[in-house]
Amino acid sequence: MRELNEAFKRDATGVQFATAVVLGFYVGTGELVFTNAGHLPLLWHHAETGDWDWLEERTTYARDVAGLPLGLISGTTYAQVGIELRPGDTLMLYTDGITECRNEGGEELGHEGLLALVRGLTIGPLGGPVAFGQALAGGLERFRGSALQRDDETIVLLQRHAEIGQFV
Repeated sequence: MRELNEAFKRDATGVQFATAVVLGFYVGTGELVFTNAGHLPLLWHHAETGDWDWLEERTTYARDVAGLPLGLISGTTYAQVGIELRPGDTLMLYTDGITECRNEGGEELGHEGLLALVRGLTIGPLGGPVAFGQALAGGLERFRGSALQRDDETIVLLQRHAEIGQFV
């Protein structure tokens, strides 16, 4: 990440930066190692309990293995955090267009609104992420109402397959 930051800073023209999340998954152990460079926190659905939680460097599930957006400050240190993903667990990555979408009254969805929205939806086993994503898109449309979409809204769902241990 430090090398990526330095390359971005060196090659970017003007004041430019980018956020990034880098994930590595080890099938044999179920360990996910991640580094966040200024990106929004991922959401993590725990299949065993049905709970949604934020996946951040400070998670109580972390194992030790700092993070500004890429291109801002040379020499930035990025933390690498490891957690165990159980079969059926799902991760949700999203762009800021999701949390910054506004309804007709100008109210922003925000992080807590997104968390409340996903907690109100059901995510099932394999194949569930597709239906969940569609339901989430519908929930965002209902929240927005007739207000215009102001930014890109991208959602990526990764679910650990219970039988093969890999992500789908």
